[in-house]
Amino acid sequence: MDPTSNAAVRFGPFELDISAGHLRKGRTQLHLQPQPFKLLSLLVRRAGHLVTREEIQDQLWDKDTFVDFEQGLNVCIRQIRTVLNDTPAAPRFVETVPRRGYRFIAQAMLVARPAPVDSLAVLPFENSRGDPDLEYLCQGIAESLINTLSQLQRLRVIPRQTAFRFKSTGDLARMSRELNVCAAVCGRVISLGDSINVQAELVDLETHSQLWGGQFSRKLSNILELQEEISREICQHLRLQLSSRESKRLRKRSTQNSEAYQLYLKGRYCSEKRTREELHRAIDYFCRAVQNDPNYALAYAGLGDAFTLLGSGTYGAMPSKSARVKATEMALKALDLDGSLAEAHTSLAFVKFRFDWAWREAEREFQRAVELNPRYVRAHHWYALFLAAMGRHVEAIAEIRKAENLDPLSLIVSVAEGRILHFAGSMMRSRNFKRFWSSIQSLFRHTAISEPHTTRKGCYIKRSRNLRLVLPFPMAVRSTWRL
Repeated sequence: MDPTSNAAVRFGPFELDISAGHLRKGRTQLHLQPQPFKLLSLLVRRAGHLVTREEIQDQLWDKDTFVDFEQGLNVCIRQIRTVLNDTPAAPRFVETVPRRGYRFIAQAMLVARPAPVDSLAVLPFENSRGDPDLEYLCQGIAESLINTLSQLQRLRVIPRQTAFRFKSTGDLARMSRELNVCAAVCGRVISLGDSINVQAELVDLETHSQLWGGQFSRKLSNILELQEEISREICQHLRLQLSSRESKRLRKRSTQNSEAYQLYLKGRYCSEKRTREELHRAIDYFCRAVQNDPNYALAYAGLGDAFTLLGSGTYGAMPSKSARVKATEMALKALDLDGSLAEAHTSLAFVKFRFDWAWREAEREFQRAVELNPRYVRAHHWYALFLAAMGRHVEAIAEIRKAENLDPLSLIVSVAEGRILHFAGSMMRSRNFKRFWSSIQSLFRHTAISEPHTTRKGCYIKRSRNLRLVLPFPMAVRSTWRL
């Protein structure tokens, strides 16, 4: 038997996926160390045939490695039999041929290997004891996994705003239907003094089977290592082939300081609530984060966004001049530390747009942000607001639709889309618009006319300096937009 890269081997209640390195019993992933797994794979490939001790040594043991082969082989066989619940006296899977070798005696058959997971949602981790001081960490772990896994080009990851509307594993069936995703990551966090216990699992939403599950106990000071380990395990079990560039991205840390990272998570937790009080709390957490790590670019970008929001007309919690100075300083500091950070470019772009009215510079920063991270929802969202303000409504609608496609259940994006469409005018999106536009073209068929444009006063079609056809907007459209 020669399993191909697209097939696995099933024997009894077990399924062996050699290329992926998985051994399952039903829905449960079984743990087998690398060398015993290689030995089991060799025996299964040669099912029904004797595999001599010499062949095993030649294929699985390095000739230059000085180890006790006999002892190592016996340990591997014992581990295999333990996992398969097999015995040497009455073997069902692995038979010992005295002084010669081993034979895999169970009936084995090839089965199609599941396709790689191409879409994923990460739910907020459950706060098992309802500890309010742990809520930021439950959401922070999930959000960090979302940000990390979103860097994989062949994997569609549901953004935070949408994924977090599904609170528990009881919502998995509904989530699968509404978001059209293949798998979900869920888990729970338990606080144990200065340590935490994190249980996480990867669930196939089509078969409702567990693709992977793990339990991790770490000191809070080792939270970064814990998240990296969970991300690494998930990637291995998604059956995705990662490029060297993607592997490098997954290993990249935004900070090496665990205390700064926890403060950043608390700042993010507060800033997402979008109230004056919580934005001020977010600023306090971000400031403490950069005090612990002065080179923490993400925390500076968070400060830039928070100051921009507080100085906007929506919140009015800070004089715009003060907010502009602080937001600009924080955004430039973030870019100085990491010029490849989409969050920092987005933060600076919005300062240039909202406060400076430096349109060209703002657009350049927005475009750089979406180039660096095409899946960063806030970049598309704020860029769409910019385009609408510039009167480029076709582009604005296209851009906000990108944000909506990435985060289909985000209330913030939905509100922005509604306002952009309203601002563009109902005529611009009506079914009768094409008929209307054809009539206008016929009316002015002897004169070249421009495409329709909009301003704060209305939608107009320009024929010449002396002629404009204007459809006024409602006065409500001229009010301040919520960011």
